[in-house]
Amino acid sequence: MKKIYILIFILTFSTLKTYSYKGWENINLKRSLDFFFTSIYFDNEKEGWLTESSGAILRSIDGGESFFVIDSVARSLRCIRFIDYKEGWAVGATRTVPLRGLVLHTVNAGYDWEDISPPDCENIYFYKVQFLNRNLGWVAGDSGRIYKTTDGGNNWKRQNSKINLWIYNFQFTDSLNGNAIGQNGFVIRTTDGGENWKLLDPGINRNFYGLFFLSLNVGIFAGESNIMFGTVFAPGTPGDALIYESTQDKFWSVYLINKNRGYASGTNQIWVGTHDKSNYIPDKWVKQKVTGYDFMLDMCFINEDIGWVTGEYGNIMKTTTGGYTGVDFSPEQEHNDIMIYPNPVNSNASLNLKFSLATPTVASIYVSSVLGEQIEPPRTYYLDSGSPAITFSLSGELSSGTYYLNARLNNGETYTRAFVVVE
Repeated sequence: MKKIYILIFILTFSTLKTYSYKGWENINLKRSLDFFFTSIYFDNEKEGWLTESSGAILRSIDGGESFFVIDSVARSLRCIRFIDYKEGWAVGATRTVPLRGLVLHTVNAGYDWEDISPPDCENIYFYKVQFLNRNLGWVAGDSGRIYKTTDGGNNWKRQNSKINLWIYNFQFTDSLNGNAIGQNGFVIRTTDGGENWKLLDPGINRNFYGLFFLSLNVGIFAGESNIMFGTVFAPGTPGDALIYESTQDKFWSVYLINKNRGYASGTNQIWVGTHDKSNYIPDKWVKQKVTGYDFMLDMCFINEDIGWVTGEYGNIMKTTTGGYTGVDFSPEQEHNDIMIYPNPVNSNASLNLKFSLATPTVASIYVSSVLGEQIEPPRTYYLDSGSPAITFSLSGELSSGTYYLNARLNNGETYTRAFVVVE
């Protein structure tokens, strides 16, 4: 049966006077300073999870205002990811001697975990896990180890990465195409689901820790020695390029919302990236000063404004403004905002779109996936000044998950906001 979604968003115009880079709220969970949070993931605005180096797993149901421990087995965990608000995976290693690579699976939001680790993982530490659905997933770690499952972890196949170095991070943009990075600045790539990996050489002998790709050929990897490296491998495009180099800090994590907005975390710093000259990735990066942190190891955003970052000393930070507060524009410049409500939306939601416009305009509106893939052709609307209201309906099957509503005005301004569909 087809589902119809009608969404509300409101555009408002205002004149503001100041511009600054704050807007991050510190949330101290009062955990032991002997441990640090290694990974954070939110499925929507309310429900999220943390892993702690002690082995504990924590959950939030209020957007990160508070967390509670749901599992506290002694082990070392490095990454946690979910495909919806119930099913997820966490990876790391046991604390046995010798240690053993660990892959955990939950189907009830983390209250119970099953060990589904590959059988031959002695002296291996897993750094990253990614599942595209409940059956298809990968884990990776030190000694160049990459494993793939097509049956939810009942069986694992070790893949030939062609390296014997630590794999700190990887990402598949679909079932075939993926990139992995790690020790000494290596980058490996696959176009067949990991059956074959090709070693690429960016020419940088420094560890890479963070990466985020919008597609196989377009993304960013960043890491040690204060460097952020953009890559556009598509034919006829610029190729690898240094897009930002800090003189003080290293980068630990990168998160791209789309080609126009990205974030990166490092040592006592968060950066926001915006579009400048590149047509493919954010290439203008500005620091957002934060205090009280050393290593900020992981970050998660559900849209351009709402995100979390975590690391050492039992603290996390949250922003609902993209890290901005007191945003300043010149008196002649208009500030537009988009709100979507209710959000999340369910399958029988009925919403309207309402604008607040100073002058008449033409708006092109469409919905895209989290990877920026357009779900259906844009629709054009001619809008009068004032507060015109329209109905935007999307017919067809949308599975539960996060999507983006994109509105482009005839003056070239583009606004993107996330909404979550729940069954």
